Amino acid sequence: MSGVAAVSRLLRARRLALNCTRPAAWQTGARDFHFTVDGNKRSSAKVSDAISAQYPVVDHEFDAVVVGAGGAGLRAAFGLSEAGFNTACVTKLFPTRSHTVAAQGGINAALGNMEEDNWRWHFYDTVKGSDWLGDQDAIHYMTEQAPASVVELENYGMPFSRTEDGKIYQRAFGGQSLKFGKGGQAHRCCCVADRTGHSLLHTLYGRSLRYDTSYFVEYFALDLLMESGECRGVIALCIEDGSIHRIRARNTVIATGGYGRTYFSCTSAHTSTGDGTAMVTRAGLPCQDLEFVQFHPTGCGPEKDHVYLQLHHLPPEQLAMRLPGISETAMIFAGVDVTKEPIPVLPTVHYNMGGIPTNYKGQVLKHVNGQDQVVPGLYACGEAACASVHGANRLGANSLLDLVVFGRACALSIAESCRPGDKVPSIKPNAGEESVMNLDKLRFANGSIRTSELRLNMQKERVDEYDYSKPVQGQQKKPFEQHWRKHTLSYVDVKTGEVTLEYRPVIDRTLNETDCATVPPAIRSY
Repeated sequence: MSGVAAVSRLLRARRLALNCTRPAAWQTGARDFHFTVDGNKRSSAKVSDAISAQYPVVDHEFDAVVVGAGGAGLRAAFGLSEAGFNTACVTKLFPTRSHTVAAQGGINAALGNMEEDNWRWHFYDTVKGSDWLGDQDAIHYMTEQAPASVVELENYGMPFSRTEDGKIYQRAFGGQSLKFGKGGQAHRCCCVADRTGHSLLHTLYGRSLRYDTSYFVEYFALDLLMESGECRGVIALCIEDGSIHRIRARNTVIATGGYGRTYFSCTSAHTSTGDGTAMVTRAGLPCQDLEFVQFHPTGCGPEKDHVYLQLHHLPPEQLAMRLPGISETAMIFAGVDVTKEPIPVLPTVHYNMGGIPTNYKGQVLKHVNGQDQVVPGLYACGEAACASVHGANRLGANSLLDLVVFGRACALSIAESCRPGDKVPSIKPNAGEESVMNLDKLRFANGSIRTSELRLNMQKERVDEYDYSKPVQGQQKKPFEQHWRKHTLSYVDVKTGEVTLEYRPVIDRTLNETDCATVPPAIRSY
């Protein structure tokens, strides 16, 4: 009977959406912590037929809206609420289901708990690890803010692993050194065993509930609301009842995560589908450095596409203490007891260095006539953004640091330029009409191929091909050092599919040359 009841509820929900009946979610009061339309008296929720009688639109107004509720989105959202801004957080998942929860390694900060350390050495390692394609002003900001960010997390209650004398335990990670690469291996990675992301996300979510943030849980952001080159909010679909919501705001923060699921083999959740980068692209804005995708061998595969990772040379008690999550995952998904057997692994997409171009304040950028210009009202942080602190290669344990530092930076930047209660810019009555038309087209599509099959084909396309470069016939190839240090900006014409590439220079100068000197390019050494 439970199956019949579930189908009945589903059919009823579809009838409500198709008949434009006001769903129950529009009529009832708020659930604890999370927003439904009438659940927050400060919101000006109004239902209108401005776009289409078939798709009534619910309009809301906030000082700021954050899209995404992973580590970066939560840190931005409660940072704004803490500063007094009436803030909405739109998320297609319950916050603690966001992909931040899966991060294992840790979070880098030069605390010096294991040996002497300095944030400038962390800065040097990050610049070098980026292959000198990271912006040094943003890297300066992130690494300098790192120790305070970790202490902040500890004060929020994050249960870091400890040394015997009670300090935060720090482990060694690849690419980390002491004394500008001349002092040996650094121990800079703060962790919670191998479940740091899980702990960080739950800590941030718990903290966020202290503040009066309006959560739109299981709402899928469709597009940005752009007017006269400014971002004035987002249009979203309520997954529960199919209703359309326009959330108008003076400031919009994109924190939607990466685009790893464009690939077949990926360590990211199946929800890491690049929603933010897609919205920015449809708005006619550029994405940056999308070609830089990080792979590493941690995906399980049974089709003769794998090699074996051996852990059983380590003592079982060490595996239980340091790698409990990996041990459990290997047993569940590969049926492997890591204390006795090797784990089958294959090269797997792990992280996207590219994304929405921003400066170190989190402001989204476009490049006009050779100059960077800020897109008014639009910010981005986390894996969705490209600050660029990772350049061509992210160092392990810098991604969680990126989340909390630049999530907070977005909140601080908005607080510098705006005040709570500032007038929210207006939008056209039919704003979001194209998004609704696209939704309607998808709803009633009647093609011959299933969406899941099409997605799988696209994910596997060219998986057996490889690319190589050679001088074009009749052309002289430039010396490598003359053309490699630049950011690639990509634009897509959504009507024709045509891709246009532009370039902007890598930022070499730090925020303060006296305090932190620029690291000039050098011959690669490992």
